[in-house]
Amino acid sequence: MIKLWDVATGKEIATLTEDSDCVDEVFSVAFSPDGCTLASGSGDGIKLWDVPTGKEIATLTGHSNVVLSVIFSLDGQNLASGSKDGIKLWDVATRREIATLTGHLESVISVAFSPDGCTLASGSMYGTIKIWRRRY
Repeated sequence: MIKLWDVATGKEIATLTEDSDCVDEVFSVAFSPDGCTLASGSGDGIKLWDVPTGKEIATLTGHSNVVLSVIFSLDGQNLASGSKDGIKLWDVATRREIATLTGHLESVISVAFSPDGCTLASGSMYGTIKIWRRRY
């Protein structure tokens, strides 16, 4: 379960709940640039949520381990996710995996797109940072 709060008032404004009975720890969340979609990373994979309704709209599967980091590109077209098994890039519209990036020897705990979306930075659990140029 994910709760959204109004920072100004301190009041809960929405609770995002899964369609399934499976409850897992959430390790990372990210809003799409338009604020209408929220991505969450957990042991269940990546969930996409419709913020206005609070409903789960998709589950992206592909990682073999817990998803520790998620981030939308600034244009909202792509999503990057990090796990022990590497980084996956997703097409948000089709909800399909478009690339897998491997090279970290440890879990990827942080991912970030450059403002132009052509570069992705990733950080591992033990301090390794990698820069990935868009070639996919």
